[in-house]
Amino acid sequence: MLPDLAHGQDIFGSPELRTKMKILHAVDKSLDRITIAEICENAGISRQTFYRHFQSKYDIPWWHSIFCRQFYLNEIGRTIDWKTGYYHHLRLIAQERDFYRKSIQYLSLIHI
Repeated sequence: MLPDLAHGQDIFGSPELRTKMKILHAVDKSLDRITIAEICENAGISRQTFYRHFQSKYDIPWWHSIFCRQFYLNEIGRTIDWKTGYYHHLRLIAQERDFYRKSIQYLSLIHI
C-alpha cells in the first residue's frame, strides 16, 4: 500500500521506508547473482523481515520505481507541470543509480 502523501504523512521518516531502502542499498551485485541470504546479511535484517517487505529480490527495483513515481509522475497535471514532474522523477531515480548499475546486470550468453 502506498502512503497517503496528500494528508501530510511523513513517508521519508517511516520505519517501513527505512527498511526497504536498507534492503535496496544491501544489493551489491546483480540480482541474478546475489542471494536473499546475502541481501539480508548486508542489510542486517532477517529473511522474515525481507519477505515482509518483498516477495522476491526482483521486486526491489519494481518497488523503487513505483515509489519514485508516486511523488512526481502522479502529480503531473494536478499540482505540477510535466517538465517539473519528469525532471524530479528522474532526479529521484538517479539518486539510486549505483543500485541500478549493480543490480541490473545480466551475464552475457555470448563468449568472445
